[in-house]
Amino acid sequence: MVTRYFGGVKLGAAGLVSAYSSALTGCLDAADIKRYIYSSVITVKCGYPLLKVAESAFKLYGASVIEAEYGEVAAYTVSIEDGARDTLKNALAERTSGQIEIEERYKAYL
Repeated sequence: MVTRYFGGVKLGAAGLVSAYSSALTGCLDAADIKRYIYSSVITVKCGYPLLKVAESAFKLYGASVIEAEYGEVAAYTVSIEDGARDTLKNALAERTSGQIEIEERYKAYL
């Protein structure tokens, strides 16, 4: 933050530009830059023999595991770039001969 305590002209135009530029540079250096991608969040449920198949497909298509639950079946909640969602779904169905359950949850910028 740049605070001016008085409206005088002692710094001059060049001094003001320098002060504001220094403040802006400091802010940008300290800021965390995040990239948000429009993503689909899906839940993938499968039997334990298919875990490695599902995990390798997640890795291959760039899906990120948000949550994993292990009960009667394994359930992964994953996020994937929206444009790659159908490709992942088709690959999972093909590699598991349809023995996998996929539930679309929501879309968001993640």
